[in-house]
Amino acid sequence: MKRVLAGLGTTLLTASVVTVLAPAQHAVAATLSVPGQYRTISAAIAAAHNGDTILVSPGTYRENITISGKNLVLRTVSGPDKTIIAGNPGRSPVMFQHVGPSTVIRGFRIVSGNAPSGQGGGITVANGASPVIAYNKILSNRSNDGGGILVYNQSNPDIAYNYIENNTASQFGGGVFAYIGSNPVLHDNVISGNRATGGGGIYLESNSGNRAARAGGKVVRNTITGNIAAEAGGGIMMRTGEVAQIDFNVISGNRAPYGGGIEVETNGSGPSIVGNQIKYNTAATSSAYPGSGSGGGIAVYGQSTPLIQGNTVYGNRSSIYGGGIVLAEGSNSRVVGNNIAANVVVNTTPGVGGGGLFGANSDCSIWNNVFRANSARGGGGLSFSGTGNWVILNNTIVSNRATGGGTGALGGGLFVGGKTTGKTSVVNNIFADNNNFQIFDSGRLSSYANNLADINDLGPFYSYATNKLTALSQLNGRYFYGSGNVDGNSAFVNGPGANYMLTAGSNAVDHGRAAGAPGNDYRGARRPYGRGYDIGAYEYTG
Repeated sequence: MKRVLAGLGTTLLTASVVTVLAPAQHAVAATLSVPGQYRTISAAIAAAHNGDTILVSPGTYRENITISGKNLVLRTVSGPDKTIIAGNPGRSPVMFQHVGPSTVIRGFRIVSGNAPSGQGGGITVANGASPVIAYNKILSNRSNDGGGILVYNQSNPDIAYNYIENNTASQFGGGVFAYIGSNPVLHDNVISGNRATGGGGIYLESNSGNRAARAGGKVVRNTITGNIAAEAGGGIMMRTGEVAQIDFNVISGNRAPYGGGIEVETNGSGPSIVGNQIKYNTAATSSAYPGSGSGGGIAVYGQSTPLIQGNTVYGNRSSIYGGGIVLAEGSNSRVVGNNIAANVVVNTTPGVGGGGLFGANSDCSIWNNVFRANSARGGGGLSFSGTGNWVILNNTIVSNRATGGGTGALGGGLFVGGKTTGKTSVVNNIFADNNNFQIFDSGRLSSYANNLADINDLGPFYSYATNKLTALSQLNGRYFYGSGNVDGNSAFVNGPGANYMLTAGSNAVDHGRAAGAPGNDYRGARRPYGRGYDIGAYEYTG
């Protein structure tokens, strides 16, 4: 499942870091009009002083503009539907260098740019620039990197309330590309229909030549939809020292062979992915990339260390691994408090699996999640194989399906393949209404403690011999270091309605193990609430 993305292979303006002091504000800021006073926007910029405003009337302006070394406000009279910058081929239509956050471009339609290597198709922000880019439509531009916007070399723009649509990058960042220590803030944008090799919507990377470097930035409250990456990260891709915050976005309908919604990879990448709606994304197999078709919603690779918390990961699809999430290649992830539901691995050939989540050769802590109605050939809810340490703690795993068919046990709730190193620790989880045997474990490097299986469902199946247990409690004192496992009634508030909070009659109440239990539940309610810790994602609070 190893994938290698080529390096940039381009010269991006300049690799030097330039510190420029903002020019002193002149006494009275002026407003310059285009075309009233100046025929072109470029002429007005040349005449303007630091702090001036350039007001542009409706029209199509076929020019390539640069704001460098002085802070200006560039805005329109009538908005982006009537005021268009259509750059001449061979350069970005709009470029910023050495400017601060008081520089603004607002209300333009920026279209048909066709920029060379090292420039963005629509806008280039480079060399310590931090402008505000707001309320624009950035449409149908092309470049090698950053089809819509390229952010480069310690630049920190505020990119807000824009439509960034139908742009193309032949390499990285169809909509937005940020690189070399840049920390853009992207909020409240619509980023849709963009294409690239990596990062169809957004590509963020710190510095591939210095893995110890870190770059952050924020991607918040955006709608990121319908973007396509030929290789990885249909919606968002993050690599090499990227520690951005990806919060409260709608990431839907994106496609890539690896990470239909989001891909994180390469040592040093530790972003937080929090509170997003990650829905209906697809990771389909591509003949160009062996092992592709992994991580319909999120794919994590290459020794990265993300936090994945409080997201809804719903209705995503992959061909072979991780309909919802895949964690692999030495990564070490925390998956906390997510609703992971109705995700599907569509291929049913032997060896595929993990409808909700698939882990391989990686470490992960998975706690306080709800896994509901996911499906795959093996491990409808969760599936693990290879090496690694996996902690599966206080989750509610309900109504997942193993779709392999026949009479083989494939683990509707959980599948654990043979392991040679590492340990699987399964503690304080509820397994209910998962088809087949609720748990399949073919190895001997697992421990099961204080889990509950609904009394109406089959228990675990272990090894490839005929070792079938009709009740989870039969593990206690016998196999897999089993202790404290319970068979009983989960007694959810409304199981058919997917309300998995506990009622007072649930056998999960006060039967959890205290050691290692999280201090809060799926909702954030404190644990323990009563006499002891409860089993599952929810603590009973009366």
